[in-house]
Amino acid sequence: MAQDFKKEAEELLVCAKCGANMELRSEDGRDVAVCPYCGFTRVLPNDKDDSAEALREYLYERERARLRAEDEHSAMRDARLKRGRRIALAIVLTPFILAVIAGVLIAIFGDPTLERIDPFEGIKVTFSGIDGMGTVNIEGKPGVKYECRESGKLEENGKAIVQAESEAYNLKRRKREYDVTGLDLYITDISLLRGEPAEFLRGQTVTDIEKEFGATGALLSSATKHYDSYEWAPEGFILLAKGMRADKIYDVIRLTFTRGEAQVTRYAVICYENAVRRTGGIAPVSYSRRFFCGGITNIGSMGSGPDPVWGSYMGVMTGFDTYEELESAIRTNNAEYTVFQKLDY
Repeated sequence: MAQDFKKEAEELLVCAKCGANMELRSEDGRDVAVCPYCGFTRVLPNDKDDSAEALREYLYERERARLRAEDEHSAMRDARLKRGRRIALAIVLTPFILAVIAGVLIAIFGDPTLERIDPFEGIKVTFSGIDGMGTVNIEGKPGVKYECRESGKLEENGKAIVQAESEAYNLKRRKREYDVTGLDLYITDISLLRGEPAEFLRGQTVTDIEKEFGATGALLSSATKHYDSYEWAPEGFILLAKGMRADKIYDVIRLTFTRGEAQVTRYAVICYENAVRRTGGIAPVSYSRRFFCGGITNIGSMGSGPDPVWGSYMGVMTGFDTYEELESAIRTNNAEYTVFQKLDY
């Protein structure tokens, strides 16, 4: 009986025209089987007895099973398509990914086909120029390019980062930090003037004194000097500074002029502007200019014989009668300078 029941149900779902499996539908309140290929339609039994109800239930359960099977098949097909797409994408992207990985590894560890070296081993790195405007000098390895972005702006006791690149070598490292030393310094502290720099400037001062007051090569002729002889002695240096790149150094000289038995003492001052202490070169100090401060000052009317000749003055280019006057004038004329230091000679 069960076999007959199933056989009847199977026959109802087979198209009588093309033999394809038919699909169950509901049209105008009746259950029908429709062939999706040729359109043949069969009305299913609509009796109210138990056997007809059981037949319809079986048919619908079979149809639901078919739809589930189709859904599962569709899902499996979609999964296969997605997996195929992923595999195809992986095949396409694999060379690119490998190239990127290789590029990253080369960027980090260098090209493994090249000789591996340390570009900073055995090279010579020195610094030159003035503090705040220092440059780096590199005697490096052939085939390696070196660069320091801070070069031209380096400060004494600062840091300089040197970078290296090369197409000829696999570099173990690509940058190194160096301590900046050996730059020339503006003399903004009196300690930088001690020793050789002070001796050098004093030599420059002596040259100017001899040129101004000596017997030969004088700016003022012997006929207008009105003195027989002079002596000089160093008083010391006065340093003025503002910031790190502006300074003035005053070399103070005490001058004693003699005519007969009369003597007069005055103070000469030579100013050195923007003096720089050099770490190398011929001179330990350079400066933008040097000059006498003050104008011609009267050192007295001293005649010869029993009658002094009034109006015959001993004129010298000093301008300061006392050391206190000199120091006061320097402070007054340079109020913008924040450093005022003295170095006794």
